[in-house]
Amino acid sequence: MSALNGSSGKIDNINIFISIIKKIARRGKLHLKSINESIAISWFKEHNVDFHKWSNESNTVYEYHEHNYHKVLFCTQGSINFYINSVTYTLEAGDRLDLPKLTLHKAMILDGGVTCIEGALTTLKDSVLKISKYV
Repeated sequence: MSALNGSSGKIDNINIFISIIKKIARRGKLHLKSINESIAISWFKEHNVDFHKWSNESNTVYEYHEHNYHKVLFCTQGSINFYINSVTYTLEAGDRLDLPKLTLHKAMILDGGVTCIEGALTTLKDSVLKISKYV
Protein backbone atom coordinates (compact mmCIF):
# COMPACT_ATOMS: atom_id res chain seq x y z
CA MET A 1 0.00 0.00 0.00
CA SER A 2 1.21 3.50 -0.72
CA ALA A 3 1.98 6.21 1.83
CA LEU A 4 -0.54 8.44 0.08
CA ASN A 5 -3.52 6.37 1.13
CA GLY A 6 -2.62 6.55 4.81
CA SER A 7 -1.70 2.90 5.25
CA SER A 8 2.02 3.38 5.78
CA GLY A 9 3.61 3.44 9.20
CA LYS A 10 5.20 6.83 8.45
CA ILE A 11 1.82 8.50 7.91
CA ASP A 12 0.42 6.83 11.03
CA ASN A 13 3.42 8.08 13.05
CA ILE A 14 2.91 11.66 11.85
CA ASN A 15 -0.79 11.51 12.77
CA ILE A 16 0.05 10.18 16.24
CA PHE A 17 2.69 12.91 16.68
CA ILE A 18 0.20 15.63 15.66
CA SER A 19 -2.41 14.24 18.06
CA ILE A 20 0.05 14.26 20.97
CA ILE A 21 1.26 17.79 20.21
CA LYS A 22 -2.33 19.08 20.09
CA LYS A 23 -3.11 17.46 23.46
CA ILE A 24 -0.04 19.07 25.03
CA ALA A 25 -1.05 22.44 23.58
CA ARG A 26 -4.55 22.19 25.01
CA ARG A 27 -2.96 21.78 28.43
CA GLY A 28 -1.15 25.08 27.92
CA LYS A 29 2.36 23.64 27.83
CA LEU A 30 3.25 24.67 24.27
CA HIS A 31 2.74 27.82 22.22
CA LEU A 32 0.93 27.53 18.90
CA LYS A 33 4.01 28.76 17.00
CA SER A 34 6.04 25.89 18.46
CA ILE A 35 3.35 23.40 17.47
CA ASN A 36 3.14 24.75 13.92
CA GLU A 37 6.91 24.64 13.48
CA SER A 38 7.19 21.13 14.97
CA ILE A 39 4.53 19.75 12.64
CA ALA A 40 6.05 21.42 9.57
CA ILE A 41 9.58 20.26 10.37
CA SER A 42 8.33 16.73 11.07
CA TRP A 43 6.58 16.64 7.68
CA PHE A 44 9.75 17.66 5.82
CA LYS A 45 11.91 15.18 7.75
CA GLU A 46 9.39 12.37 7.24
CA HIS A 47 9.46 13.01 3.48
CA ASN A 48 13.25 13.55 3.30
CA VAL A 49 12.83 17.08 1.94
CA ASP A 50 15.35 19.85 2.63
CA PHE A 51 13.65 22.90 4.12
CA HIS A 52 14.35 26.34 5.51
CA LYS A 53 12.60 28.76 7.81
CA TRP A 54 12.17 32.41 6.92
CA SER A 55 10.41 35.49 8.28
CA ASN A 56 9.61 38.92 6.96
CA GLU A 57 7.89 42.13 7.98
CA SER A 58 4.49 43.53 7.04
CA ASN A 59 4.03 44.82 3.48
CA THR A 60 7.10 43.05 2.10
CA VAL A 61 6.32 42.12 -1.52
CA TYR A 62 7.82 39.32 -3.58
CA GLU A 63 7.07 40.30 -7.19
CA TYR A 64 5.84 37.79 -9.76
CA HIS A 65 8.17 34.84 -10.17
CA GLU A 66 8.14 31.06 -10.55
CA HIS A 67 10.16 28.13 -9.25
CA ASN A 68 11.64 25.17 -11.07
CA TYR A 69 10.22 22.83 -8.40
CA HIS A 70 7.01 22.09 -6.49
CA LYS A 71 7.06 24.32 -3.40
CA VAL A 72 5.58 23.17 -0.09
CA LEU A 73 5.15 26.07 2.34
CA PHE A 74 3.85 25.90 5.91
CA CYS A 75 2.78 29.25 7.41
CA THR A 76 3.71 28.95 11.10
CA GLN A 77 3.01 32.49 12.29
CA GLY A 78 1.31 35.58 10.88
CA SER A 79 -0.23 35.77 7.41
CA ILE A 80 0.68 36.16 3.75
CA ASN A 81 -1.23 36.68 0.50
CA PHE A 82 -0.35 34.75 -2.63
CA TYR A 83 -1.56 36.07 -5.98
CA ILE A 84 -1.97 33.26 -8.51
CA ASN A 85 -3.94 33.41 -11.77
CA SER A 86 -5.81 36.59 -10.72
CA VAL A 87 -6.91 34.95 -7.44
CA THR A 88 -5.76 36.02 -3.96
CA TYR A 89 -5.08 33.22 -1.48
CA THR A 90 -4.53 34.22 2.16
CA LEU A 91 -2.46 31.87 4.29
CA GLU A 92 -2.47 32.14 8.06
CA ALA A 93 -0.68 30.23 10.78
CA GLY A 94 -1.63 26.57 10.40
CA ASP A 95 -2.06 26.71 6.60
CA ARG A 96 -0.06 24.80 4.02
CA LEU A 97 0.47 25.80 0.38
CA ASP A 98 1.40 23.32 -2.35
CA LEU A 99 2.55 25.34 -5.35
CA PRO A 100 3.19 23.41 -8.57
CA LYS A 101 6.43 23.82 -10.50
CA LEU A 102 6.54 26.88 -12.81
CA THR A 103 3.39 28.49 -11.33
CA LEU A 104 3.68 32.26 -11.74
CA HIS A 105 2.89 33.90 -8.41
CA LYS A 106 3.40 37.00 -6.27
CA ALA A 107 3.31 37.25 -2.47
CA MET A 108 2.74 40.04 0.05
CA ILE A 109 3.26 39.82 3.81
CA LEU A 110 0.24 41.05 5.78
CA ASP A 111 0.05 43.06 9.03
CA GLY A 112 2.15 41.61 11.83
CA GLY A 113 4.64 39.87 9.55
CA VAL A 114 4.98 36.19 8.75
CA THR A 115 7.14 33.15 9.49
CA CYS A 116 7.13 30.19 7.12
CA ILE A 117 8.95 26.92 6.64
CA GLU A 118 9.29 25.75 3.05
CA GLY A 119 10.94 23.13 0.93
CA ALA A 120 11.24 21.97 -2.66
CA LEU A 121 9.91 18.71 -4.05
CA THR A 122 11.95 18.15 -7.18
CA THR A 123 10.77 14.64 -8.03
CA LEU A 124 7.03 15.32 -8.02
CA LYS A 125 5.68 15.04 -11.57
CA ASP A 126 1.96 15.85 -11.50
CA SER A 127 1.19 18.39 -8.81
CA VAL A 128 -1.73 20.71 -8.21
CA LEU A 129 -2.22 24.03 -6.44
CA LYS A 130 -3.60 23.26 -3.00
CA ILE A 131 -4.10 25.18 0.23
CA SER A 132 -4.96 23.20 3.34
CA LYS A 133 -4.93 23.32 7.13
CA TYR A 134 -2.23 21.28 8.82
CA VAL A 135 -3.11 22.20 12.41
